[in-house]
Amino acid sequence: MNKENTREKKIEQMFALNPEMDEVFVTSNDLGFTDEVKANSHAHGLKDKKVKKYTRKDVLKKPPAKSKILDQGVKKLTAALEEVTDVAILEALKAEEASFGDEARKTAIAAIEDRIKAITDAIDVVVEGAGNDGNTEDNSDTGATTDTEGNSGTDN
Repeated sequence: MNKENTREKKIEQMFALNPEMDEVFVTSNDLGFTDEVKANSHAHGLKDKKVKKYTRKDVLKKPPAKSKILDQGVKKLTAALEEVTDVAILEALKAEEASFGDEARKTAIAAIEDRIKAITDAIDVVVEGAGNDGNTEDNSDTGATTDTEGNSGTDN
C-alpha cells in the first residue's frame, strides 16, 4: 500500500475536505460515512463488518511529522546543521521543533539558535570590513574622515 494512501491519510483528507464534519465512520474497506447507520449498512455486506468512529479532534491533534533533519538525535542534528547556511531554513526548523510543545527538545532548539548566531556573526564580520578601501573611515554626517593611522581631518 502506498504510504500516502494510508487509512490515517484518508481520514485526514476527509476532515480537510469537509470542515463542517466533526466525526466520520469508517468501514473495513476504508469508506468514510458521516452517518453511522449508513456506515453499518455498508459494512453489513463486507467480510469484516467493523465500523470505526474517528473524530476531528482526535485525528487532527496528532503532532505534525518532523523534517528529516529534525528526526535525529541532537548530536547528529548539530553536525547536520553545519551544512545549512540559510537562516530562513534554520528559523523554519526552529519553529517546527518548537511546534511540538512539551515534546519539543530544548537542546535541539538551542543547537539551531547557535547555528543561526554563528551565521549572523559571520555576516556581521564581513559587513564590518566591507564598503571602503581600508584607508579611510567615512564620517559623512560630520564631514570628517579618519585614516588608518588615526589622523583625522575635515573636507573643508
